[in-house]
Amino acid sequence: MNRRWRRAAFALLGGIGLTSLVGCWGIAPIEKTGMVTLLGVDRAERGGYRVTASVDMPSASSTSPGLGQVPGVLVRHAEAPDLAVAIQRLRTMSFLSLDFSHVEAVVLSESVAREGAGAPLALLGSAPEMVTTPWLLVARGMSAYDVLTGLKAVTPRPDEVLIDTAVENRQRTPYRPLHLYSFLRDAQSDTDEAVTAGLVVDAAQGTGREAAPRLTGDALFRRDALVGWLDGPPALGWLLVAGRVRQQTFAVPWPPGRVVFQIVRSQRSVRVVRQGGGPMADIRVRVALRLLASEGAAPNWWRSPVELDRAREGAAEILVRDALDALRQAKRVGADVFGLGEYVRAQDARDWPALAAHWSERGFRRLPVAVSVRVTVDTLGEVVCPVVDGAC
Repeated sequence: MNRRWRRAAFALLGGIGLTSLVGCWGIAPIEKTGMVTLLGVDRAERGGYRVTASVDMPSASSTSPGLGQVPGVLVRHAEAPDLAVAIQRLRTMSFLSLDFSHVEAVVLSESVAREGAGAPLALLGSAPEMVTTPWLLVARGMSAYDVLTGLKAVTPRPDEVLIDTAVENRQRTPYRPLHLYSFLRDAQSDTDEAVTAGLVVDAAQGTGREAAPRLTGDALFRRDALVGWLDGPPALGWLLVAGRVRQQTFAVPWPPGRVVFQIVRSQRSVRVVRQGGGPMADIRVRVALRLLASEGAAPNWWRSPVELDRAREGAAEILVRDALDALRQAKRVGADVFGLGEYVRAQDARDWPALAAHWSERGFRRLPVAVSVRVTVDTLGEVVCPVVDGAC
């Protein structure tokens, strides 16, 4: 049973159960119920908030759509000086009885994220109806309203496409969406800053997955405020230093082509040593790689120990460079998204009290960090195929 039918069945059974307990008073029939699956939060032009909801109508889920049609999906929005009032206004303006218990993703605009996302997200996170664990994404370069209206055209349904995108990207790319409750936890931490993914929706060329969303980078937060982005290789470097890298792929130049590796597993260790000017972090990472593909290389080149060592050393150099780039960019905005403050606190009790109060603003920015990466190639496979053919 897919997600759409599960929701319809849940709403129907829930309605039957409640009716049997308290009668039918105050319970909206299923044909007048709308399930909010995606929620967007923007700053309103006249101040306050604009809340946008992608609403799934279970009563329409049983219809057989024509080609390119997405029945039962509505996008509604409301504005108010306060977020709670905007949500209430959204309820009263709709002809449906809105159910917020199935919200699967919350999308913030950049302006809301930069001003501080803690207050609006705490309100959403503490709402009794929020019984699921929604993903948190930042609309990058566009409003949350534009994201949700753009997603209205995708199939099978906006929430399913968005969640599939988030889960797939989390496994295969450096861009890592975070759950709302994990973000709130990290935003309250003294030493570990939050990171979540940026989201855009491509202009729709018709219907279907042509309008599918893309994750474009990792949003760096200091406490609850967006302060910068990590794109491309530095995003992979962040995963590496933070000890979260897994299954991501990257390419090593191999004139006249390249070699593509997948990270099978990794292990990091962080040692904080005290020097004359304060603490220094020494990060050592061990990475096991799988050789995925090669382009422009001689046949069976990986059978040569010399050539394989050259590829391994090239991979280590690239990973160290990406890690240092990520550290440099994070230091510039003062966002310890690597959790290094925890190691300083645990391993340098003498210096930590003076650094604790202003760790992100000063301590992390000034912390010397050394990174070394040791690479092994555990899996070669029987065949390494050309990248350009896309046959792997």
